[in-house]
Amino acid sequence: MNQWADLNMSSSIDTTESKGSVHRLTLANYVPRAVGFAAAFLMIAFVIIYRGWTLWNLVGLGLFCFIYPHVVYLASKYSANGRRVEHFAMMFDSLMLGFWTAHIQFVFWIAYTFLTATLLNNIIVGGLRQLVKALVLFAAGVIGWSAIVGFQFRPEAPFFIEFLAMAMLMLYVGSVAFTFYNLNVKLMKIKRQQEVKNRQLEETLHELDQTRDELVEKAHKAGMADIATGVLHNVGNVLNSVNTSASLIRRAVEGSKLEGFVKANSILRQHNENREEFLTTTPKGKKLIEYYLQLEKPLQAEQSEVLQQSKRLGEKISLINEVISAQQSFAGAGNYTDQTSLSKMIDDALSLQAGSIERHGLNLTRNLRATAPVMVQKSKLIHVLVNLFKNAKESMETNHPENKDLIIETWQDRENVFLSVTDNGAGVDNEHIQKIFTHAFTTKKGGHGFGLHSSANYMNEMGGTITVKSDGVGKGATFTLTFPRAVPDDERSGKQQYDAA
Repeated sequence: MNQWADLNMSSSIDTTESKGSVHRLTLANYVPRAVGFAAAFLMIAFVIIYRGWTLWNLVGLGLFCFIYPHVVYLASKYSANGRRVEHFAMMFDSLMLGFWTAHIQFVFWIAYTFLTATLLNNIIVGGLRQLVKALVLFAAGVIGWSAIVGFQFRPEAPFFIEFLAMAMLMLYVGSVAFTFYNLNVKLMKIKRQQEVKNRQLEETLHELDQTRDELVEKAHKAGMADIATGVLHNVGNVLNSVNTSASLIRRAVEGSKLEGFVKANSILRQHNENREEFLTTTPKGKKLIEYYLQLEKPLQAEQSEVLQQSKRLGEKISLINEVISAQQSFAGAGNYTDQTSLSKMIDDALSLQAGSIERHGLNLTRNLRATAPVMVQKSKLIHVLVNLFKNAKESMETNHPENKDLIIETWQDRENVFLSVTDNGAGVDNEHIQKIFTHAFTTKKGGHGFGLHSSANYMNEMGGTITVKSDGVGKGATFTLTFPRAVPDDERSGKQQYDAA
């Protein structure tokens, strides 16, 4: 006989299989099938011996009961579709149980056990559609064998045979109840985990709010109010996604089917003493089984929703941490000059703009060659890079969503290190090239003209330069930063340090 163990499998069934691996449904049903058919052999053998039939009946019965389960296992193992093999085997099980039911002339408790097993096995695994197929095959087995040997109805049997069949049936029904109990335990565990995650989420959101306040204060103290505004804008946008995911998780928990499941289990416990009769003969018991069977999909959907939103939360919180970490790394840098790598500064600046770059759908390309370190004031260089990224993003606002290219490159020669930012946006008119870095010059509506002017001033203060090249309106622009190469401490010994971009 088949079993109910498929309920204990993972909620998601892997549809990709390879030869040599047994499908999980077959693996779960292997031991119950082997044990169930061994029990069937025992019951039918007693009937055969009691009625004095030829012992050749036992040979055919033994071959089926003791070899067939292993044949199904091997067929699933070496088939490209083990799940299909197992479902075919379940249909064959139903046919053969009908066959043996007719063969033993409908001994009442054995026939009742076989029919109950067929009903529960198939409705648990495949629902009403599979149940109908199984019952049709069970009936086909009964009718087919009756047509061969003639219909004979002798339901009576000695008490010890009836007792054995009743014991097997009670064991089977008990195993179903035990499975539902395990499912209830798992659901309670999931609910507790969701409650813990909700509390952690609320604490994280509170910490993020505090961090955002601290970020504003530090940005102003470092004279980076303009960048801090951009950072807060990005963090705020990410927090909107965090709050959305938190609301969806909370809604999934509040609307969980768990409460109904607990009530159903309470009803089942009230009938512990007559559980078999309650489940198989009363309308309420049958409805209870149907209710349990309908729980799988909504519970899977709840779990999938919580896992999806939890993953999304993790990604967004990691992004916020990166933005805050990058801002804090240069906010406290002050105005002193330090040796650093361009690739590190580019990563920090991109982190500050990560939310904006993602939101505007920019296609980012980094061609960062290995370069020597440069001597810069980190807060000022970050200001320059963020301003260039912001200008590039705004210049591509009217581009097609799939045609927004932002290219960052680094290279060097014997004296200087170079960093360029290229976009395929609005470009720069030839008459504006010479004025683009002057104070208060802007072509933007509502622009103040301070960004590129202050960037040029910062580059001059660090001993570098900034230049722009554009082939005209609508043809994009390239801004190039030039830095003198820093002289590493160990260059005196003939060694040269390079930024591993």
